[in-house]
Amino acid sequence: MTRILGAQRANRLMHQILESLDIQLHGPDELLRFAAELSKLAGFEGAVGAMLSVQAVMNGASADAEPDPPDD
Repeated sequence: MTRILGAQRANRLMHQILESLDIQLHGPDELLRFAAELSKLAGFEGAVGAMLSVQAVMNGASADAEPDPPDD
């Protein structure tokens, strides 16, 4: 992320997304959740998210790792 987005932008995005998901990137399933959120952004940010999604799956992440939506 840092090489593509720059250190400041990458750190800001990473902190925002990790806080919003309440995760700490421990393992491929959390990386997949992080990448899915990043992929929602436009431009290079979304492209980086897509690349991280591939990396997470290659490391064993499961699409089933996404939490169920909250009941309303």
